[in-house]
This record gives sequence, structure tokens and C-alpha cells, in this order.
Amino acid sequence: MITSICFCLAGLCLAYYFAVLVMSGLNTSFSWFWVLLAVLLAGFGWLYGWKREFLRAIPVAVKVLLAAAVLAGVVIFGLLFGRILQAMHSAEPSGAAYMVVLGAKVKHGRPSRALLLRLESALAYAEENPDTVLILSGGQGPDEAVSEAACMQEWMLSKGMKESRLVLEDRSTSTRENLVFSDRMTGCKKGPALVVTNDFHVYRAVQLARKLGYQDVYGLPAPTRPQYMFLHYAVREVFASVKEILTGSMSM
Repeated sequence: MITSICFCLAGLCLAYYFAVLVMSGLNTSFSWFWVLLAVLLAGFGWLYGWKREFLRAIPVAVKVLLAAAVLAGVVIFGLLFGRILQAMHSAEPSGAAYMVVLGAKVKHGRPSRALLLRLESALAYAEENPDTVLILSGGQGPDEAVSEAACMQEWMLSKGMKESRLVLEDRSTSTRENLVFSDRMTGCKKGPALVVTNDFHVYRAVQLARKLGYQDVYGLPAPTRPQYMFLHYAVREVFASVKEILTGSMSM
């Protein structure tokens, strides 16, 4: 029974891996995780089904330590995954003074799918809150024709947004720099401020902002498209959050 379950789960992981590649390409970050998980599941299923004598030979103390480590990992993963889900459904206040729109990949001078979804969510909020200042934050990568901030500005202007409401921060290369440089330009740390990003990224972005001293900050989530990619991105965010917590960049 356990062997069959392990092999079935391994097969699902491999199927999901190929689905991720079809949607986002071979260079999709963290896609290797699904292959690794499939190998681990299949390996355990093989050992449990045909090499139980090997498992029985493992000292009890080692088994206990391994079980404790796996249990701790599952608990931590579950807590962080729950926080990610909770953050993406939290309500944002109306009338925010600032809205920091986090940059994402620019392809051939145009917004990528992820960036376009962020821009659409930011525009919808901005139209309902005419006094909110939009901070378009994102530098220029080596394979980008223009900075993410400039790309976002062009898109916003094409939708009728007043240029006077737009602040360009075009030096940042990470979420942390997005938040630091945006505050240096505008003082948005005093809030109330919104951080606009994709739904799976809201939790980490807001926690980073709070660690940096943002006093009144909320997330404004953009949806994930296609929806089946959410699992991949959310799992990746769990591991990214663990890294930020261990380095002291954010609190759980």
C-alpha cells in the first residue's frame, strides 16, 4: 500500500514538473524540486517494498532523528504555506498614501505575464483611490531592454494614468531593494502603504517590509495565471521565506 502511494505521488510530481516546463520553459526557477521530490518518493517506495531488510538494519536512534527531522520540516512547511495562503486573502485598506508596485521580468520591452498581472491590480486600485502615489520599482536586468520601472511607467501612461502620480525607482534588483529604495525616494515607510505583487509573494514581501521598518503596510495581491502554477510558486516561496528567516531579513 505504502509503496503504491509513493510511486503514484512520484508520478504526479513528474507530471507536474513537465506541466511547469510547458508553461514557463526549461529555465523555470526551482522546477528541479519536483524531480527531486519524485526521486525521493520513488526511492522510499522501492526501499519499503523490496528492501525492508535495509530499513530494519538502520539503528533506532537514527530512525527517530530522521522521523523528527521530517516531522519538523513538515510542520514548518505547513505553517509557512498557511501564512502564504492567509496573506493572499487579506483585505487591503482604501486610501493608501503609497503603493509600491514590485517589478518583474520585462520581455522585449513589454511586461511579462507576472508583471502585467501586478500592473492590472495596481491600476484597478489606483483608479478607485485617486490620491494614492504609485512607486514603480524595478531595475534593469542584463537581458532586459529597459528597466522594469520604465516598462511599468509606459504601461500605466498608456492606460491614462497621470504621470504626476508615478514615481520611478529603477535601481533595485531584489524585493528588499525595492522596499529600501522606494522609501528613500518617497518616505513611504511611514505609510499607509501597499505592496503590489503576485499573490504567492505577498506574505514574504509584507514581512520584509515590516522588518525594514514599514509602519503601516499591506499587500495587494495579483492573481496567478494559469492557476495550476500557484502550487509551484507557493512551494518556492516557502523555501525562500525560510532563507529570509534564517538570515534575519524577516520574521515568521
